[in-house]
Amino acid sequence: MPNSFDSLSREDILQHNLVLHENTAEQYDQIHYYLRNRFEQRCLWQDLRLIHRRLECAANGPIRYLDLGCGTGNLTLKLLSLGGCVIGVDLAPRMIDVLTQKVAAAGFAADFRGFIGSADDLLTLEKTHASLRDVQVVCISSVLHHLFRWETPFEQLTELCPSLRLAYVTHEPCSRASLTPPHAISRAYNRGLRMFDLLWSRTIRHPKEAPADDPVADYHAFKDGIDESQIAEMLSASGFREKLIHRRYNMRRTTQASILDNVVCRVLRNDIFPITMFTLAMMRGSAENGQT
Repeated sequence: MPNSFDSLSREDILQHNLVLHENTAEQYDQIHYYLRNRFEQRCLWQDLRLIHRRLECAANGPIRYLDLGCGTGNLTLKLLSLGGCVIGVDLAPRMIDVLTQKVAAAGFAADFRGFIGSADDLLTLEKTHASLRDVQVVCISSVLHHLFRWETPFEQLTELCPSLRLAYVTHEPCSRASLTPPHAISRAYNRGLRMFDLLWSRTIRHPKEAPADDPVADYHAFKDGIDESQIAEMLSASGFREKLIHRRYNMRRTTQASILDNVVCRVLRNDIFPITMFTLAMMRGSAENGQT
């Protein structure tokens, strides 16, 4: 790990991400098992069903989604099962291969297209894939903190996807500056919950410790986090003024710890960098008059 992130270039970060995700594609779901605990999955399903319902009543055909940084399909497979058509983009070819196999096994091959590319270089994708112009929803999950400039996708999306009606961002670490310092009681609670979460995941759910993430690949997760208020401002300036979903939660390894921290004992939950995450969904239109 470098002493400072300041000397890193975009190419450095892309290369670290490519090597990491190429080498772990087949084991990605096991390494990142916490993304699929029942609490996280319930939240995802609730969000995606809400988004799909809001758009399908006005759609003239299948809703077209762009899963930016699709990985092994945590979002893509859900969107396909809801009846959408999905374009998946990922930097690592092996990730696309794994996802393509999953999609075929689930019987959704006709509604999915996978492309290799970086989430912060949509201009290159647009030159060869005109279907981006028909995208109505962009979904970004656990991607922005891997980018050199997390703002870049939002600067490009509305130009390259003129049919875009909704942007959904989830599982991104909140910015350091926005986190509230914990009180003594919440610090003690967090230490106890963290111990329970580790013991439960190792003993019951995941006996072997997963390999550590590459801190360069997880660029903003080890640096500053992501500012959801700035994302909201950028989207609002592009006409996305209805905030459909906005919440914060703590990422925990197990379902039990996730529910304790985010539901049962929410009053004791404290902000912790980088495990305090946010979810944000904004629709094109006006929050004041309800038009979309």
